[in-house]
Amino acid sequence: MAVTVCRDGRGRVLVLRRAGHLARYPGRHEVGVGGAVRVGESYEEAAARELAEELGVRAPVRLLGAFVNRVGLSPH
Repeated sequence: MAVTVCRDGRGRVLVLRRAGHLARYPGRHEVGVGGAVRVGESYEEAAARELAEELGVRAPVRLLGAFVNRVGLSPH
């Protein structure tokens, strides 16, 4: 999974409200925009794609870190 956290020039973080119809955490707030990494896609490519798909924003992204989730789907 690739997740992007968006900040402005003053360091403020964009907070999103999840759609009310979603099965997981409907209507809750989160700071990450993201989704699954496709086969052959880098984390940066996936993060940029998800940012464009979900927010309509095209912006450069940079990898800050990575971790392995050994328990499967998590609440982020």
